[in-house]
Amino acid sequence: MITVKFNAEEGHLDSRFHGMVAEKEIIEYIEATRLNAEYPRYLKILTDGMDAHMEFTADALPRIVEANNRSLEVYDAIAWLADHNDPNPGSEHNHS
Repeated sequence: MITVKFNAEEGHLDSRFHGMVAEKEIIEYIEATRLNAEYPRYLKILTDGMDAHMEFTADALPRIVEANNRSLEVYDAIAWLADHNDPNPGSEHNHS
């Protein structure tokens, strides 16, 4: 699950990835960020993924990168800081 809140006081997007996080959720999160015209065009994102387990395989990465590239087209820049415990997507949770 991904939850998002814009911190207007500090001017950054706070996102939290927790539980099982699938490719579809990540792409939807990126797309929602791309479509939000109210975020600053120099967007800072702080992501807490300490309680997340990525539920996708390496073959999903090109689709996620493509979604990121489309998002970057509407922003001047995006600075992203992420904290996580599960650096190997799909490793222990891939059931295919």
